[in-house]
Amino acid sequence: SFPTRRSSDLLISAMPSLHVAVVALGSIYLWSISRIFSLMSWVFVSLTVISTIYFGWHYILDDIFSILLAYISYKIGLIIVKEIKK
Repeated sequence: SFPTRRSSDLLISAMPSLHVAVVALGSIYLWSISRIFSLMSWVFVSLTVISTIYFGWHYILDDIFSILLAYISYKIGLIIVKEIKK
């Protein structure tokens, strides 16, 4: 008989997690607009982190790095926008 594979056998891990980075970037941006919506959005980020780890798509370090990358990208974006407006 042929060996069978389950979806849990095919673990995928890539640094960074764009699943987490995109929603984290949105949450970081929302902080400048509405603290309440941003906090609600961070719940979604948390659920995304939990699901990417649960399904084996990423390790916790991938998700932490993704949030850090989103924050750095946001700050770089602010610097670029300020330079363009000069």
